[in-house]
Amino acid sequence: RHVNIETRSISARLDRRRGLAISRLRFECNEHAVIGGLPHSYFDEIGLQADWYTGDCVFEAPGEHKVTDLEWCEARIEKLQDGGIITQARTPTANGIIDKRMHFRSDSPCIDFDITFEWQKWEPGSLRLGHFTLLPDAFHLDRLRVATNNGGSREVFSLPGHTIDHGAPVSFLVSSSFGLGMTEGWLEIGDDKTKLRIEVDRGCAPMLGMLIHRPAKRYADSTSLFCQVQLSAFELDDTRRPTPYQGGFRRFCFRVLAI
Repeated sequence: RHVNIETRSISARLDRRRGLAISRLRFECNEHAVIGGLPHSYFDEIGLQADWYTGDCVFEAPGEHKVTDLEWCEARIEKLQDGGIITQARTPTANGIIDKRMHFRSDSPCIDFDITFEWQKWEPGSLRLGHFTLLPDAFHLDRLRVATNNGGSREVFSLPGHTIDHGAPVSFLVSSSFGLGMTEGWLEIGDDKTKLRIEVDRGCAPMLGMLIHRPAKRYADSTSLFCQVQLSAFELDDTRRPTPYQGGFRRFCFRVLAI
């Protein structure tokens, strides 16, 4: 079920039962794993009683079941001459195949994602990728900051004391009205010691950043934090014209790296 990845720069465990979602990921510059999965019941709060992943894809259409790549997949692994590793997961869904390639680099603490949705038909809905889930024990939660561009120069936002949920639906007709512009194609999140950078290949397909950041009880007497960055490929909007979406394959490329 599990696939262990080791390069000079990266140590990771992938879950073949969940479309090669990342269970844990540690870069060479980090003492512990920094992003990955959180199991069911990790938090006490009922609103967070779910399995949380990193590197997965979720499509939601009104009145329909979610379509994800969190299923058993056909997995392939290729070891490169420079020590890097490429994994490929082909996951069948009700809408078609999701083909996900991840390049775990050996020369730098970086993972490149290349995801193709081999779907012929697209319904109105939201498509979110990445789902980079921070592991709470790897960060100083009272020092977290996020930085990006929102149409101007670099902006930095301090997160402690704030509850943020860009992915919350506004209504049944609007899946979200918030996000981080990432107009230069990048977003950084972390504390004074551990920091991650997420970059989007805007030439392939531009995407927005979405942040979920909220305090959460892990035990009855302790408070932790749930923090996750998502990439939005498209959302549902009540101003959309009543015309069908263009069919055919869609491809998205992005990366996560330690800085």
